Amino acid sequence: MDEFKLSKVQKGSWWGNKFGWQLGLMRIFRTPKFNGLLQAEYNTVRPYTYSHSDILNSYTHYNQPLAHPLGSNFREWSFKGFFQPKALPNLRIHALAMLAKQGNDPWLMGPNFGSNPRRDNEVRVGDEGIQMLQGKISDIRSFKVDVTYMIYHNVNIDLSWLYRNQTGWQASSGNWIMLGLRWNFEPVQHLY
Repeated sequence: MDEFKLSKVQKGSWWGNKFGWQLGLMRIFRTPKFNGLLQAEYNTVRPYTYSHSDILNSYTHYNQPLAHPLGSNFREWSFKGFFQPKALPNLRIHALAMLAKQGNDPWLMGPNFGSNPRRDNEVRVGDEGIQMLQGKISDIRSFKVDVTYMIYHNVNIDLSWLYRNQTGWQASSGNWIMLGLRWNFEPVQHLY
């Protein structure tokens, strides 16, 4: 709300149009063979949304964006599924898929295209004509499957597979397989 001006919001491409939105659907179901949940989300956040003219006042904590791990200037689809067979009630299977596109700054000290809330928004690329996904485009794809078996109350054995691929700025790709014993806490999600 720092730079909110209704007349500029109606024009649509002013840099101070800082907002994001989320649209999602969830379906919980029970069948004679298993319990399940399916969820789909679409998220989008405009450039410069969490930034400020003073980086100490940006919407971050420990240099991490508060609202979404990608910061701003992105569009994202997220799909989640959870299944628990009734024949094996201690077994749970989670599947996650995330597909995102983000406009990034080409380098840390170069032009500020609005994706990084830890950068001063006074050095932005312009006042008018600010579009979604401006800057260097990154495509991010993450897929994860977790299989958990509770061997005793709050004691779980976890087996996970994660694939992550990012093109563009900070390009990387990899597969990870994780096996662990977990007691009384939820596992950390590593999609971003």
